[in-house]
Amino acid sequence: MMKCYCKSGNDFKKCCEPFLKKKRRAKTPEELMRSRYSAYCVKNSNYLVKTTYPKNRTESLKQDVENWGNSVEFYKLEVINSFENQVEFKAFYRQEKEECIHHEKSDFKEENGIWHYEKGQVL
Repeated sequence: MMKCYCKSGNDFKKCCEPFLKKKRRAKTPEELMRSRYSAYCVKNSNYLVKTTYPKNRTESLKQDVENWGNSVEFYKLEVINSFENQVEFKAFYRQEKEECIHHEKSDFKEENGIWHYEKGQVL
């Protein structure tokens, strides 16, 4: 069994994979953020676009996500805080053999029972 990329400690097939395969929807912003992190790990740009708030989907979003996602290798996620519609996290990754940390406070918006990533503030 493969542990989930989101570092929940659960098996990937029972944790984030059902979200990525559209078999389950995130019930909380933290679930969505974790599934989006896993999507970056497995290079699933379609899921990342689909879970972005519709009004914030630019024409270049899919290509931008793919370009950045293909240039990095994620290896660790730390959820620092999870509020009502905001999640603060650190995503650890390698880019051109350099160790990097992406520290962000992400805002999520629920519409018709579906959570979306709205925007993020890099810290």
